[in-house]
Amino acid sequence: MEISQLLSLLPEERLTELALSTNVNRYSKKLQGELVFKLLLHCILCFKDNSLRTMESAYESIAFKLLNADR
Repeated sequence: MEISQLLSLLPEERLTELALSTNVNRYSKKLQGELVFKLLLHCILCFKDNSLRTMESAYESIAFKLLNADR
């Protein structure tokens, strides 16, 4: 199953609702909770070894930008 298929199962409104109820975006300006969730899901499914450096590379990749732009 692809990441876009998984994300289509979880509506954007639900991600926003979870972010508000957990107050995850309180101190962040750039990396919102919804974006971090999508990034974690992307890294878990696409990379064998995950690290902060891998996540940074994935965040800057064209594939992730396209995935994030779809929604």
